[in-house]
Amino acid sequence: MQTFMIYQSLIVACVVVGIGTLPLASAQTTARSTFKPATFKGLTLGHSTVSEARQKLGEPETTFRDHQGSDWIYYQDIGPAKGRIEMVADETGVIQWITLSQSSLTFAEAQTLFGKGYRIAKYASDYCLADADGVPLFESATGDKEYVVYDSQGIALKLDGVRVKYVEYLSEPLGPKSSVCETTKLNLLLSGRVLNYQGDYRHLLLQLMADYGGYGEEVAVDSQGRFRFKLSHKGGYGLITWLKNSTGKFIVPGLDHLLDSRDIRVDRSTSIDIDLTKSVK
Repeated sequence: MQTFMIYQSLIVACVVVGIGTLPLASAQTTARSTFKPATFKGLTLGHSTVSEARQKLGEPETTFRDHQGSDWIYYQDIGPAKGRIEMVADETGVIQWITLSQSSLTFAEAQTLFGKGYRIAKYASDYCLADADGVPLFESATGDKEYVVYDSQGIALKLDGVRVKYVEYLSEPLGPKSSVCETTKLNLLLSGRVLNYQGDYRHLLLQLMADYGGYGEEVAVDSQGRFRFKLSHKGGYGLITWLKNSTGKFIVPGLDHLLDSRDIRVDRSTSIDIDLTKSVK
């Protein structure tokens, strides 16, 4: 069965439950406990199916299937508070998460429903795992995303002041306890030469960007057109060749200063040539 991860992305933004300004200074919090998948109306996340949901909840208001074969199913006013219910099932029909949104539920009311056995957790983005759907999270004391988490109930909240913006019912934690990227670092070298530039090669600058963001580095080109990048992770990158000005300062990027742009895949240390007579823009 496909493993679902919680991503920062437009299509699954509601799954990642960040917090704005939290009214939690005097609230009771607990240490991290063992995660248990959430239950909702007799359905167990990560186990129950869409067919079971229809049997227990009736026919949904609307449904659609995305490009990965996941089913998105919508109900109204069937949760612990009035609001929109979004249910997502993987390609096997197993429900992976449920979101309650568009509700008037307050944080005080949520504590009445779910109790005070929550914790405040911070998460950061694990950029080396980014793909077309977004970037997964990992738990980090210095993370920039803060959440109200009920581990033992598989529930997480996003707050907007004193109001609960989302209630999330999860089949697995928001993210692992540590970064996968940090524990799988490699020592890769991307090197090469720029060829057939009619000018001083030292006026060129190369920019390497990881697909879907999270990594960016610039290197100068030497007088022979040579360059090198040190990389810690495999993956897809965009490699851009820019023109600097005669003083060696980088010109603000613009199409008139773009000499070459190409997509590359780095799975091991490798060398490439950038022939500007065959440049791709």
